[in-house]
Amino acid sequence: MFWVSVLSVCCSVMKWLVSVALSVVLSVAHSGQEVLADEGSLDSIRISAAALQHDSMELISLVLDATVERFGPYEIKVTENTVQARASEELANNRLLDAIWFATSIEREQKLLPIRIPMDMGLLGYRVCMIKKGSQGKFAGIYDFDSWQQSGLRIGQGWDWPDTKILSANNLRVVTSQGYSLLFNMLRNNRFDCFSRSVIEINNELGRADRGDLTVESSLLFVYPMPTFVFVNKANERLAERIRFGFEQVQQNRTYYDYMQRKRLGAIENLNLGARHVIRLENPYLTEDTRKLLEDHTLWYDVGS
Repeated sequence: MFWVSVLSVCCSVMKWLVSVALSVVLSVAHSGQEVLADEGSLDSIRISAAALQHDSMELISLVLDATVERFGPYEIKVTENTVQARASEELANNRLLDAIWFATSIEREQKLLPIRIPMDMGLLGYRVCMIKKGSQGKFAGIYDFDSWQQSGLRIGQGWDWPDTKILSANNLRVVTSQGYSLLFNMLRNNRFDCFSRSVIEINNELGRADRGDLTVESSLLFVYPMPTFVFVNKANERLAERIRFGFEQVQQNRTYYDYMQRKRLGAIENLNLGARHVIRLENPYLTEDTRKLLEDHTLWYDVGS
């Protein structure tokens, strides 16, 4: 009987300890501050070599660094360069890539899991023309959509870029290429008149020594809603949660806005956007969830009308 009593007491103590431990776990889980990293774990995040070379990688690093305390350490693994269409397929099939960032579209949001926080305040949809030096006269007299259409000018773009569909949907004349680098020579050879580039791209592109014969058209600005999101595989909820949490952190501590001022807004002052004729275009390739995001004006840059 003595051993039965001792055993009964031990079982009661064990049940109490389990109950206390469970209460602590549930309390932490509901505190909103739980640590989601497994001890000794390391998140490996595969990205393309092209993404590593892009200056947006600095923002991604800030975002991921802000998650370490909660999610644990991470490492970036660099994979081969791929065009956007292939990168999307590789990520959708959980091959080669774990995260990519590019302009969103209905098709991309159906295939991949977007983190709906704009990386660039929508500046990818602010477009100016890269042109041949000496060809500014082609653009004289253009000040709105109708006068652009009457000019008959052609725009060069990559065949798999979301911009191509947007421009075509607005009945603009578009000439495409399967290679990004080929577009510069196509412009030189008069295959098209305007190589439409984002305001956050064109200064770096023209900074190369071998492009001294090209310049920025000085009077026009195309604007259409085209958010840049980070995308992950649809099954990778943990990475999506990690990146979303990181973006929220850098926005709250103002790191995001410091980055935007230093790397984006300050870098486009020479383009004099406020003095340009604005040609606004529709983007019919946005999901309803993304369209709702456009209503939060604190997230987007606006040059005015």
